[in-house]
Amino acid sequence: MKDRGGFTLVETLLAVSITGICIALFLPFLDSQRKVWEKDTAVAEETETLASALQWITRSLQSAGYGWHGNPLTELGEERISFVTAAEDPALYPDSREGMRLVSVYTAAGDLFCRVRRWDSENGTWRRGSNHKLASSLKGLHISGLADDGTPADSPEETAAVEVKLEGRRSGEHRRFVSQRNAAGRIGGGA
Repeated sequence: MKDRGGFTLVETLLAVSITGICIALFLPFLDSQRKVWEKDTAVAEETETLASALQWITRSLQSAGYGWHGNPLTELGEERISFVTAAEDPALYPDSREGMRLVSVYTAAGDLFCRVRRWDSENGTWRRGSNHKLASSLKGLHISGLADDGTPADSPEETAAVEVKLEGRRSGEHRRFVSQRNAAGRIGGGA
């Protein structure tokens, strides 16, 4: 018997065909794993972004009213809230509004924004301000106020706590409750 020294054409074609079939069967599995990884990464990124935005809103709401004489909430709606907070130490300013900022949190085209305005003592009004995007691709923003007794508040003046809910397109719902300063400067209920 003679030594053949390699594969025949039929053996080579058969090996290439089997390899091709194995690759063709394995590629959909790899593609599905890539899609799962991309989805998980997108959910994690959205969760992190919304948690960061919610933390910023919470911190800002917790400091609302510091150095302010009166109700810090100026607007309270289902998808919008505006409140007064100190940008700097209010004791440095003779006009109590001078060191203050009016912050509005709202959605536009599925994005979460905040608008920060400062007091213009010459004109006696809040300046135009600047807008900052806090998060993108938001499914919803839901804001509700609660009175001292835990019932829904009908106006900013009745509000003792605020619930802020951010709903992501992929990551679901993120929420926080924040107590408010009242006219006496205390957090929460009682005058």
